[in-house]
This record gives sequence, structure tokens and C-alpha cells, in this order.
Amino acid sequence: VSAVQAADGVTEADGASHHPRISADGRFVVFVSDAANLDPATTDSNGRADIYLHDRESGTTTRVSFAPDGTQHAWHSLEPSVSDDGTLVGYATYREPEIPVRSGPQRGLFTGWIHDVETGVTTLLAEFSFADQDVGVCAIYGPRVAAGGSIAVADCGPNGAFQMDRTTTDISTLPVSGNFLTPSPEGDRIYFASMEAAPDVDSEQGVWNIFVYDRATGGFQQIGELDQGWQLDLWSISSNGHYLGVVAVAEPESFHDMVVVDVRDGSTVSLARDFDVPASGDGEDRGRLDLQGDGAAATFTSDLADLVEGDTNDKNDVFVIQLQE
Repeated sequence: VSAVQAADGVTEADGASHHPRISADGRFVVFVSDAANLDPATTDSNGRADIYLHDRESGTTTRVSFAPDGTQHAWHSLEPSVSDDGTLVGYATYREPEIPVRSGPQRGLFTGWIHDVETGVTTLLAEFSFADQDVGVCAIYGPRVAAGGSIAVADCGPNGAFQMDRTTTDISTLPVSGNFLTPSPEGDRIYFASMEAAPDVDSEQGVWNIFVYDRATGGFQQIGELDQGWQLDLWSISSNGHYLGVVAVAEPESFHDMVVVDVRDGSTVSLARDFDVPASGDGEDRGRLDLQGDGAAATFTSDLADLVEGDTNDKNDVFVIQLQE
């Protein structure tokens, strides 16, 4: 287990870090942090949660949540994701003051962004936030970006899912009803979870079913489901569609556990049982397990102080654990 958020010259974060995502090859970890000392190259004075990208190869941590004009966002940044090649970061913010609110109750509460790490350019994806409906509180899980940025997808909860072709900038709805939308590295397939049946697929309702949507053919296929014996929070689907990141209470034990589930055969890897790393944290920050594309490594949050040496900040921190060689 290793901590990921410390930058050069920074001993520990001075605020809580949470909501991590890891790139397909495990090199990059993107996360939310309330800390103001993670990137010495920038001045963090907005008093808001920001998005940071950690390069596990170089050891650098870089702040990546900025408005298109380079200024700090006025509101909290949240729900980040990183493309499989680490070049693009998707995230959401509460509505920026300069972005008009469309008419209707509570429209535009969230705004989606894509930040190009190499060019430093941040692109507005307002349509993901506003849609064409009264969105209420639209929880954007991402937006998640395919390698090379061919497409970005966003989940607006009960108000539908959306995709943006980043070549043409065309935005369209996705015919999926589910959560945790995850594009494949090539962007040709989208994996998602749902407790409802997908079109033309005979699946059990009331349990988490894992589906793949083929963007070329428009077809759906079920690739697995979660055991009904789990009391769980599903947090992620790997970009190859094989693994699920779950924070669960496993019967008959009563402790919380972080579990990697292989949807192909139902086999599991338990962080508590196999690595002596129990889930820990407050509320929705407990665990937040996200998986490398091939399931070989995972990132998670914890407020435990004994996972790595020298953890004395008494905050939720972000960690990476190697599950396979």
C-alpha cells in the first residue's frame, strides 16, 4: 500500500483527500482534495475542494481544476476521472457564476469539464449538466473519458446519460439506464451497472447487473451480476469490463470491506481478508474503490493512520494497493 497525494517537498496533505480514480495502466491517480498544499507550483486560495493528478512514475502531483481562463473555480470541484492514457481529466463543479442558468427549477446545478493535461486547456461541457430536462441535483459521475479523448460520457442519474464526441463536439443521449458508465479504452463500448433489464436482454431485476453497450451496433449484452448476498456500494467498473470495485458488508461478518469482483466467474479479492486493509472513512468517503484497467491495482480512501509510515495528518487520504504482480 502506498499513499499517492504528497507532492515534492510536501510531507502530508493539510486537508482531506477523497474520490480517487486510477488510469487503466495504474500510472495516474486523480482525486479530490480540500488541501491547499499539494501543488506548490500553484496558489490554492479559493477555499474550495480541487482536483489533483498524481503521477506515480514521476512522483509529481499537479492541480488540474481551473476555469478556461486559467483562474480558480469559484465552487467545489468533484467526481473526477482520468482517461486511460492519463492525458485528460474529467470532473464536475457546482455551477460557475459566469455560466447562465437555464429556466426551470434547479437547472444547471452542476457543470462538466474536460481538462487537457498536456495543453493545460479546460473545455466546458455544459450540456452534460443542463440536458433538456429539469435535472434537479444531477450527479455527474465523471465525465469519464476514453483514451485519446475520443468520447466522454456522463451519468445524470434518473435524467439519463450523455455522450460527447470530442472530434465533432456533438452531444447526444445514450440509450442506457444505469450508473458507473465506463468507456472502453477505444471508446467503442460503454460498460454500466443497472438494477433494471437492458433492452433485449433477459436479466434478473433488483440486483446489480453489469452490461456493455456497443456504440456501433446499438446492442446490449449482460456480462455479469453481483451476488445477492452482498450488502454493497458499487463504486467502479474497470475499463475492460471484467472487474467491479465494491465497498461491502459481507455476511455473516459485520465489518465493511473493499472487494474486487471478477464478473466473469464471480471470484473475489478482499482487501480486508487478503491484504489486511479494512474499509475506513466517514459516510460516502468510506473506501471509494477504483480499479486499474486489468484489475492489478486499485485506489481507495481511508482515514486509517497505520497503512503507511508517517501518516499523522488525521485526515482521509488516498492510497494505491497492488493486487497482482
